[in-house]
Amino acid sequence: MESRFEITVDNPGSTITSPGVPFVVLNPVPEIISLSPQSVQQNGTWFTLVVTGVNFVDGATVLWNGQPCVTTYESSSRLTARIEPDALAEARMVSVVVYNPEPGGRISNTVLFTVEPSAQVFLPFALQSWSP
Repeated sequence: MESRFEITVDNPGSTITSPGVPFVVLNPVPEIISLSPQSVQQNGTWFTLVVTGVNFVDGATVLWNGQPCVTTYESSSRLTARIEPDALAEARMVSVVVYNPEPGGRISNTVLFTVEPSAQVFLPFALQSWSP
């Protein structure tokens, strides 16, 4: 994850080496390209969200409305996150971002995910009795 180097200079033909200077490579800024699925119904069971993008690093975390999810790093362009049922309790738009860890601690662009309202089921009433 973290890449720290020490830079030194050697002069050809000399036995003198310069003092080392630390050099840290920061993790890149991640970018989300797409989410799959793009929406689910409210009050559903847990599901796996697939996040496709670029510059993901091992240890990256998917944030669902700012809350970290259990995230699996698959590659620099693919993460999966487990979205729990309590995150689906209400119909709403949810912000999804990816956080790359230190050094750098960079946050991606925001992509909106839709938790759709549950389908309403209306049962016709039953006529108990009728008289003219």
